[in-house]
Amino acid sequence: MRGMILVISTLLSVLIVACNENTPKSSPRVQLTLPPIATSTPRPTQIPATASPLPTTVSWWPTAIPEATQRAVSVSRINDTVDPTQNLLLKEGEPVPPIVLTDIDGNRYQLDQLQGKVVIINFWTVGCGSCFFEFPLLQAVYEKFGDDILILAVNVSDLAEETRTLATNLGVSYPMFVDPEGAIFIRYFGGAVVPTTYIIRPDGTVYNAYVGPIDRTLLDAILTELGIQESS
Repeated sequence: MRGMILVISTLLSVLIVACNENTPKSSPRVQLTLPPIATSTPRPTQIPATASPLPTTVSWWPTAIPEATQRAVSVSRINDTVDPTQNLLLKEGEPVPPIVLTDIDGNRYQLDQLQGKVVIINFWTVGCGSCFFEFPLLQAVYEKFGDDILILAVNVSDLAEETRTLATNLGVSYPMFVDPEGAIFIRYFGGAVVPTTYIIRPDGTVYNAYVGPIDRTLLDAILTELGIQESS
């Protein structure tokens, strides 16, 4: 009996030791230090006395006008045999040839007989962006100086109905023409690209020719030099 008790006691001792050895030790604790949460928005610091004061008024215009720079323009080339950088056929001071143009309404104009007014011959075509830029400009000048100038707008194509529709939609009231395949433009004026604008003096001679779009400043300066000015 004592032997049995001894055996049981021995077994209990072994089990207790084994349990103590197999019990996992607790992991060490790691303490994190977090920044405190802001309970209110921090107030801004005072503006230094050396800071530039805010303006009391706001100007919507620049104090100086920037110098004019060259701008890229779009032109349409219609004659590959002519160098557009060279002078056109009609030079300054030369008389215009006796060409007859018929507008889309059937009216005939013989160029060498259109004397007494400044004649502006504007060659253009459908699909030329810079050409369309000139229409409202020329219309404004025509309405202002119509008694002293004549504007002839020549479409270097055979699109008569399209030309008529365009004139109606844009409110153009000066004469419109078509020049199929630019035959007159190329043969008599040496044209290569549009827009190209010829200015004819009241005596029927060429004042100058301009390849590319013209603007109001240039046109006003030309008319002033030719004696066309707004009445005071």
